[in-house]
Amino acid sequence: MKNAIYMITDLRFVKITGALGSRLSKQWGCDVHVFVEGRGAETVDVPGAANIHIHRNRIKFDLPDDIPVSEKWPRVVFLRNYAPSLLRDYDRILYLDVDMLCEKVDHSIWDIDLPYGFGAVSDTATIDKSPRGTGLSREEWLDRIGVESGRYFNSGMMLIEPARWDIGLLGQRLANYYKNRDVHGIKSQDFLNHALDGRWTELSPRWNYQPPFFELGVDDWVDPVFLHFCTPIKPWFLPDHPGASNRRIAHEEAFFRILDEAGVDPRDVAIPGHYKRIRALRRSFRRILSEKGIRTPKERRERALWSERREKMVRYLRNAQKDHLFADPLALEAEPELSGRLHFDGRNLWLDRQQGDKA
Repeated sequence: MKNAIYMITDLRFVKITGALGSRLSKQWGCDVHVFVEGRGAETVDVPGAANIHIHRNRIKFDLPDDIPVSEKWPRVVFLRNYAPSLLRDYDRILYLDVDMLCEKVDHSIWDIDLPYGFGAVSDTATIDKSPRGTGLSREEWLDRIGVESGRYFNSGMMLIEPARWDIGLLGQRLANYYKNRDVHGIKSQDFLNHALDGRWTELSPRWNYQPPFFELGVDDWVDPVFLHFCTPIKPWFLPDHPGASNRRIAHEEAFFRILDEAGVDPRDVAIPGHYKRIRALRRSFRRILSEKGIRTPKERRERALWSERREKMVRYLRNAQKDHLFADPLALEAEPELSGRLHFDGRNLWLDRQQGDKA
């Protein structure tokens, strides 16, 4: 089989996308295609160009005028749906968002059975509730976005067979999707779930390991390949303030190394204005109290929430494994015994791994 990885970006994230694409090419030993779309795409320098295939404004598809676009959800998140039409020489292609970190390489993904020619991982933030801010039950939210199957995937990683990817049908459905529909809060991911409703293969979370699983002690059970940092503050945003992204410093440093390998100064992709020193001081004070055995109200709340989250995600994995919901198996047949110790840094809880565990 001939396989490839593809990513898409506008000028905002072109440096991190090029750097990630270059790293993925070396890791996976396959073609990596980076589509650069929008004003300035023809002339912008793309890091890592020697190791990737760069396409500049090649996706010629007229998007409807009524699609919701913003700085957070730009046009490229819709254009990514049409890139497979330019990659039909491949048997399978793997789409990745730019906020993915590859922990390891596992070529078994290319052999997973895809009855519909499309595979993805469930959106773990919405397995039992609607997105924050909708004010709706999960059933009401799915009805609002036009999903009848009850299943909803995260589009940050998509496994696609280009020969079976019908961009004509997608275009027809997109042309009508936002007509007579309240577009507030409806994302491109919602449209894809509507267009492919029930016609997708559910992959295990190891291919798109999302924040609801982080720090719960289930890593050995799932054995994640791609970590997905699908939160507003990305691990590479604040290079001068370790840990300020609320992710592990090791993960921040991993992105900085990827940028450095591609000749990009991490400060060139930094986002100003998000780091608040007064909050950092409060955080340090709460951490010191925790180290002395004094738990603040915030720490007590965080520990209660952590226990609830772990119970929910363990139950989800256990039931999915029992009912054979995933097309590929988890690494272990049952959840491992929780090891390590929780510590509070003044804002977040972290699970310290025992010596010898993966960092």
